[in-house]
Amino acid sequence: MALPAVAAAILVVVLCAPGCNVGPTETRDDSFDVGESARLSVNSQNGSITVNSGPQNGVRVQANLRGADKLQYNVIQDGNTITVDVKIEKRWWDFGNVGADITITTPVRTDFNLDTSNGSIELHGIEGVGSVNSSNGRLVLTNATGDFNGSTSNGNIEIGNLEGSAKLRTSNGHVDLLDVKGEFDVETSNGAISFSGEMINGGDNRMVSSNGKVELELRGTPGVSLDASTSNGDIISKLPILATLYREDHITGTIGEAVADLYIRTSNGDVTIS
Repeated sequence: MALPAVAAAILVVVLCAPGCNVGPTETRDDSFDVGESARLSVNSQNGSITVNSGPQNGVRVQANLRGADKLQYNVIQDGNTITVDVKIEKRWWDFGNVGADITITTPVRTDFNLDTSNGSIELHGIEGVGSVNSSNGRLVLTNATGDFNGSTSNGNIEIGNLEGSAKLRTSNGHVDLLDVKGEFDVETSNGAISFSGEMINGGDNRMVSSNGKVELELRGTPGVSLDASTSNGDIISKLPILATLYREDHITGTIGEAVADLYIRTSNGDVTIS
């Protein structure tokens, strides 16, 4: 008896999956001369992007291409701007294995726009302005200075030793900020938020989770105008608060000289301030 078309397609997938070859793997290595600062624009698919600081006046782009015959990979220089573009042929039998893992070494002073559809993005030792976006993967920024926007639809966000400002979004993952100083806008729809650092004068800071605890260690000389609320949990402060509203689930008031704003919301979890 003939199989229906859909059933036949499913059978082919099941039979082929264990032994299917995604295609040839290739390694690319390109180097470019730039000025003391650079700009990176990376638009990739199904793979990681890692950016490390390196010597001035040079950018090196290394890529591991999986299923190289099924994707288009281009690296272009325009002045001090390096553009990397990866496009995959959309064919159902590739099973998502085709993709590119990209590692870039660039001057410390680099602006950037980094996007991948399925993979992690990491930046280490960069001073600049830019955005990092992944539809499925964690985001990592360490030893960085500047203004950063980061978003992922499914992954954790890990920030360490950052000075500047950061707007961070994940729809499913925790957000950790350690040894940071600046202004921070953080939101996760499913995960905890952990913050340890300083909030600068005049900063407008937000820590919002729809499902997770929020823990803050305010370093230096804490001074914030506080509005903290949880719909299912307690608010615990180890710092003195001059309160204008004080309930177990909602506190407004000031800590210290209130030189920065701090807005905290979680729908399921405790809020702890120390």
